Amino acid sequence: DAAPAADAAPALADSARTPPTHPRMGDAIPELDPLCPVTPWSAVVDVLIAYPLVGPAMRRAGQLARSHPWARLSVLVECEEAAKDLPPRVGCFVDVNPGMNRTGINLGVAGDQGGSQRVVATVAAAGAAFRGIHFYEGHLAECCAAAGASAVEAAAAVVARGARCAEAYETLADVVVAVNLSRGSGAHVVVQEVVTSGTPGFTAALAFDLKAAVDARLDARTAGGTHAHVAHNPWPVHRVSPGTVVFHDWRGERQNPGMGLVPAAVLMARVVSIPAPGAVVTLDCGSKALAAEAGDPAGYVLGRPEWTAMACSEEHLPCAISPAGLAGRNGGASTPPKRGDVVFVVPEHICPTVNLAEQAVLVDGEKFLGLVDIEGRAHEVMLYE
Repeated sequence: DAAPAADAAPALADSARTPPTHPRMGDAIPELDPLCPVTPWSAVVDVLIAYPLVGPAMRRAGQLARSHPWARLSVLVECEEAAKDLPPRVGCFVDVNPGMNRTGINLGVAGDQGGSQRVVATVAAAGAAFRGIHFYEGHLAECCAAAGASAVEAAAAVVARGARCAEAYETLADVVVAVNLSRGSGAHVVVQEVVTSGTPGFTAALAFDLKAAVDARLDARTAGGTHAHVAHNPWPVHRVSPGTVVFHDWRGERQNPGMGLVPAAVLMARVVSIPAPGAVVTLDCGSKALAAEAGDPAGYVLGRPEWTAMACSEEHLPCAISPAGLAGRNGGASTPPKRGDVVFVVPEHICPTVNLAEQAVLVDGEKFLGLVDIEGRAHEVMLYE
């Protein structure tokens, strides 16, 4: 029972309401392998593995690129050495650190040209494999609709975060111009594509005109005509890469309030214990079924706003029942929970929650559609001599 139940119809409808994005894969090789074989020869899949692969993982990417020639496969690189290690048929996006300090080339303090020079050198080392720039501002990810915040306060927080994102994109424009005006190995290089933004920042990215920012800088730099031939290049294409919006979750709802999305993947659980009647109820979805890396509470029980998830253990999720909940909602009598009651939990973070399950139950309203295997989960074991 503790497996995600994905409501197929809402998933499709909700995704259709979001701004269009480019199809991109996420962090791991297992997510790519099941995608490629189902693609007809008439189609071309453009896949960015948004991760700096090293060692066996990079060799595995090379194998997938060779065995699936219709897939255009790219990875992240952040130094000249990594760019030179690319297998044949594997492209790259040069990863720039926007301040998150997780991966990417550090641009240093304001006015420091060393970071841009390292980007240019890495682009030159990649040669024809260079696809574009990756810039993930995932540190700008606070929940704008925090607990107790009014609608006005949440809207103001969204605007404030958007301003910080725009400041980061201005830095990205500087990097793009530095590459566009460089001449690696005597050949002119143009950034044709940039990829930014997960779920928290993608709305700010869609509102930012990166092309205009790049053109303004090129206009200023090319006033003498030296580089006039690149001043109004139609690139870069700016793509965003939100993933959580596909299923949606409670953290995504608070990060981007008002988008009108409905969670399309929830965890089915049962009441297994009532250790403190009227005060605590325990569900059978602990950290082996519900992702807990985002902190407490790890999930929220649909239809039970008076329940608050406490710290979960491996197999248990205790929930505190508020005193107000004892009196019931809207002045009516609250139905006490019973052992065996079925509830549905919206995860705080759906992505790693899906990774914990081997199968999903597909339903459309009250109609059971079947079971599906979750193929892009877990990790491969890669052994090489």
